[in-house]
Amino acid sequence: RLLEPTTTDDYDNFEKLGSKSIDFVICDRTFMRARLAIELNDTTHLEPKRELRDQQIREFCLTARLPLLIYWRQPSYDLKLLCHRLGEQMGFVSLGR
Repeated sequence: RLLEPTTTDDYDNFEKLGSKSIDFVICDRTFMRARLAIELNDTTHLEPKRELRDQQIREFCLTARLPLLIYWRQPSYDLKLLCHRLGEQMGFVSLGR
């Protein structure tokens, strides 16, 4: 588990998210702490049921103080822009490469 509930409220929220998943989570190498969550959305995320799930994921990340990047699925990605956005979210200084 990436996160372990510690209070009654945490357990209630944890149960709501029990069957949910996040596409990617970048973790701290030393302590395996979650640093950044990444969701890749496709057209199924426009369905009402998925919109509710996505809202729950956003609320979870906000509560956990876990930055969340959401990308819409594409045939290809601008690697430089992707690296820049990841670096910004994780507090890295851009090296201009």
